[in-house]
Amino acid sequence: MSRMSAYRMGVGVAAGAALLLVGLMLTVGVLSDAGAAVDRIYVFVLGVGAIGAALARLEARGTAYALLATAAAQAFVIPSALASGLHRGPGNSVAEIVGVNGLFVAAFAVAAALLFYAGAQRASTGASANKA
Repeated sequence: MSRMSAYRMGVGVAAGAALLLVGLMLTVGVLSDAGAAVDRIYVFVLGVGAIGAALARLEARGTAYALLATAAAQAFVIPSALASGLHRGPGNSVAEIVGVNGLFVAAFAVAAALLFYAGAQRASTGASANKA
């Protein structure tokens, strides 16, 4: 896989996960009903990724670190939701909270891995180009 295709796939996975998370948050609600205040925690999660990617200027390695931080923030939602007792509400269970949030953790982690790969490929080709 080329560096550019890994970069594009990583950005695509991250953007797809972010759009799916926003769509779920606005239409049916992730932790509660649609539009509930508790789902605003996902704005923080996506903000971590957006600010991190902007600070990295969308460079592959920096954006990969931003996506790892996003995955960690997403993972932090799980114990927060369970400690808040959201699994006791109607339509929520521990398995649903862990499953849905785990899906997004995995998506952001896969995107980060692809971007790390793209950054490593760039570093190896850049090092040989600088020697010539």
